[in-house]
Amino acid sequence: MAVVRVKVEEIEKMTGFGKEQIIDGLTSIGMPSEEKEGGVLDVEVTPNRPDLLSVEGLARALSFYYEKVVFRKYAAERKENFVVVDKSVKEVRPYITMAKVVGVEPSEEVFLSLIQLQEKLHETLGRKRKKVAIGIHNADAVVFPIVYKTVEDIMFVPLEFDRKMSAKQILEEHPKGRMYAHLIKENKYPMLIDQEGVISFPPIINSERTKLTPETRNFVIDVTGTHEEAVSQALNIIVCALADRGGVVEQVSVNGEWYPKLEERKLRVKRKFINDVLGIQLGEEEIKKLLKRTGIHYESGVATIPPYRVDILDEIDIVEDVAIAYGYNKFKPEVPPLYNEGRGREKNNWLVELMIGFGFNEVRTFYLTNNTDLEKIGFSWKAKKDIKNPLSEECTVIKPTTLISFLKVISDNKTAGMPQKIFEIGKVYREYGEKEVLAAAITNEKVSLNDILPVLFYIGKESGEEIKLQQQEIEGFIPGRAAKIIKNGEECGFVGEVHPQVLNNFNIQTPIVFFEMELE
Repeated sequence: MAVVRVKVEEIEKMTGFGKEQIIDGLTSIGMPSEEKEGGVLDVEVTPNRPDLLSVEGLARALSFYYEKVVFRKYAAERKENFVVVDKSVKEVRPYITMAKVVGVEPSEEVFLSLIQLQEKLHETLGRKRKKVAIGIHNADAVVFPIVYKTVEDIMFVPLEFDRKMSAKQILEEHPKGRMYAHLIKENKYPMLIDQEGVISFPPIINSERTKLTPETRNFVIDVTGTHEEAVSQALNIIVCALADRGGVVEQVSVNGEWYPKLEERKLRVKRKFINDVLGIQLGEEEIKKLLKRTGIHYESGVATIPPYRVDILDEIDIVEDVAIAYGYNKFKPEVPPLYNEGRGREKNNWLVELMIGFGFNEVRTFYLTNNTDLEKIGFSWKAKKDIKNPLSEECTVIKPTTLISFLKVISDNKTAGMPQKIFEIGKVYREYGEKEVLAAAITNEKVSLNDILPVLFYIGKESGEEIKLQQQEIEGFIPGRAAKIIKNGEECGFVGEVHPQVLNNFNIQTPIVFFEMELE
């Protein structure tokens, strides 16, 4: 949970609601709050709602919930604001968006809310600035056009300092530089440079020249990062917050692409699906009215998603909004049956029973892995399947082998008794497509191929298939102690003793033998 601190007086002014109504409304939409001294509320915002990390976002949500406002359209004017992106940033922080917002009524509250929103987005959506970093500037001090490029070094006065410093000095001496230096590749310093010099050194620090004050009424927002969609989402959230403060949004051309886009998304949602999931019966007009209380327009089975609602990905997210507006306290709880017999697994049931009979324990491991773990086992996969725009660095690739997962299981359980024998029937992704495989591993103080090959050959005997081995050097296994598995004349897997270096990479002290065989 991210905790957002807001002044009760400020949110009262923005919504027209009293304190108790505000607290009750926040609780109803799933954002409980705690009143603190000095007339402030600490609001717990769930990680999936970055649009609520500001007083503007919370006021907007409350105004929808209490039906004070209806669906609002956000728009941006196209102005002569240009950014040129140099190809040198491609290997550093390749993505950038930018916007200009003018005419915001300045105040201490606007200033503090904007700074808090920036930092909360850094911590959540931005993954501590690695994925997304945001710079907010006094637009009156920025002179377009702007160039985004990397430099070997440059001198400028960083925020809160009174002297010029080089990029290297900033990383060594400035508090923010020391905190985020690990995000910068050596001698590749990304810089945003306008006609008067540096305005930002993302993701580290802005220039003192463009600093914000409580008197700032015109803003330039730059968002850089390593994830294209998240960079655009962060910009939309900030721009919409400033627009709610009366600001006029101006687009900026970034290499010919205009930002912010502020596009509404359409999502088809069947009424039957909503009712089936929630276990209630709602008509089209009821659903429309409920979704209006969450800021979503609904008409004839189509939901219109505003640009700041980055949490809505699928039908089920719309169902959640319906449930929130309907009120969770209206649902009648049901006690689930204490005993429920699950449906049996008919396919490969004999194989499961056979492996258990050999003394193996069945495990279930994740379908996804990452390139770092792939490198640890030393495999070279010609056509590994990468995930586009992964949400986690731990899950970036569909696993091409179960070996990675098994090494993690054994590493996590190395204090358990020996021997350890595990197996799994699951999916992996080969260069020729997804395949179902049987994988098995044995670890003990002393273990070799002689301990696992009888299992492999017995499986062939029971299935009526001829299994042979063909010795081969396989990455990740001890030379001379690995082989391809040939089933009915076709290669279908591999078997071997895992190389000591691979074991060391996973902090495993006992030897491991492993096989993986395609079943289809």
